[in-house]
Amino acid sequence: MTLQTFVEDTLVDLVTAVKNAAERTAALGAKINPTLPDGSDANIAAERLKLFRSWNGELGDMIEFDLAITAAELSAQADTIKGGGKLGGNIHVVSASLGGEKQSESRSELQSARISRVKFRVPVVLPHLARPAV
Repeated sequence: MTLQTFVEDTLVDLVTAVKNAAERTAALGAKINPTLPDGSDANIAAERLKLFRSWNGELGDMIEFDLAITAAELSAQADTIKGGGKLGGNIHVVSASLGGEKQSESRSELQSARISRVKFRVPVVLPHLARPAV
């Protein structure tokens, strides 16, 4: 999976989960990600929760990613062996019969891996449970 696919899928899954959970639990009296009323109490609550106000005044939060990314390089060596024989070690063997003669191909793979960490945040305004009409 690519980093791009992982981040996209994670954000879409998160937003979808919040929206679905809010809709499913509303009948039970729960309020998942409700809108806060305007005023100083809402500002204090937003500050305590470390939320931010978006360009249109909605409250948002930061989604933090802290990922370990593995980059691997494979080096391969391939040899062709005619006739019978046994190969050992960390070698993959593929056998085929060509023109009545048994032919085997062996391949040895060495893997070199590097692990990097990447941390970033994405600002998101999650879907809010609609305010009830008063």
